[in-house]
This record gives sequence, C-alpha cells and structure tokens, in this order.
Amino acid sequence: MNSKLNETLSKLIHNYYKMKELIIDNDDGSITVYGDVTITNPDMWNVNGRLPVQFHKIDGDFNCTSRQLNSMAGCPQIVLGNFYFSGNNATDLIGGPEKVLGDYSCYSNPLTSLDGLPKTSPKLFTISYSKTLPLLRLVAFDKISFGGGARSVQRIMNRHVGKKPVRQAIIQCQRELIDAGLAENAAL
Repeated sequence: MNSKLNETLSKLIHNYYKMKELIIDNDDGSITVYGDVTITNPDMWNVNGRLPVQFHKIDGDFNCTSRQLNSMAGCPQIVLGNFYFSGNNATDLIGGPEKVLGDYSCYSNPLTSLDGLPKTSPKLFTISYSKTLPLLRLVAFDKISFGGGARSVQRIMNRHVGKKPVRQAIIQCQRELIDAGLAENAAL
C-alpha cells in the first residue's frame, strides 16, 4: 500500500476506534493495533455484512458485538485479549481469529457450523446452543459455555472438555450426547 493511502486509512480508522497505536502492514495491507478495538459505527464498519478492512493482530480486546455482520471476514487472526463477536448473523467461524488469549465470545449468532474454530484454546469459548450444531470439536478446548441455557448439554460437555487424551474424551462425550437424545450435537 502506498503511504498516502496508509495515512488516509489510518485517520479514518482512528475516527472510529479508540487505540494506542495503529500499524498498517505495507506487505498485505492488514492492520495491527496496539490497544483495544471497538467498532462504534455499524454503518461505517459493515460493508455487505462484513468488515471492510483486514485486521491482523490486536494487542488488546477486539469488540464487534451487535454490528449485523454476516461473516467474520476481516476479523483479526490474533487477539491477545478478548474477542467479542456476539449478536451478529454469522453461520460459521470462518475468517475469525486463529488465536485468542482471552475469552472468545460469539453467542447469539445463528451458527450452523464450527468451521473456522480457533487453532488454540481461548480461556473461555462461548456460543449459543443449537440442537443441530455439532459440538464434539469443542471438547479439545479448556472451557466452554453456552450463553443462555442448555444446562443438560453444558453438564455433559463440561465432563469432557479439556480432558486428555482428547480422542478418548470426544468418544466418551459422543456416547453421552447420543444417550441423552442429542445425536445431532454428537458430531464433529
């Protein structure tokens, strides 16, 4: 990216975010922010249901809650704080962070798939429960929560989440979900 475009984009972004420092990577145009990012203007930061820029790394929290986003495209790949994407319209996690060191919250999204799950376990992973959502991939995480209910599913999952060896924990969780009449949740 040329320096004039970088300067223009930097000013535009600073008008809508509170942050300490912004760096636009000249190689691919992605954005690294030192500090927290909160999307404050849904009209400005929702272009066809997605973010109009590509964030790379956030050295703090990233919050784009309730911004009517259909996709996680444009979200940072690395978040060193918490990642908040609740109250949007995403059906999967593709384009979301691969690594979140804090909490990863994406409840109140109509998820039909867990494709795009982070590669590393956040401190807490929160989604809304759906009886058709395959849940077994969550067993590899350290701690999960279903925002807004599903206590019986939460109890079953909690008995297996974070247990080693993961493969054995998944098999035991699958058996328990099927026995509870939750066969659709008992899938990878």
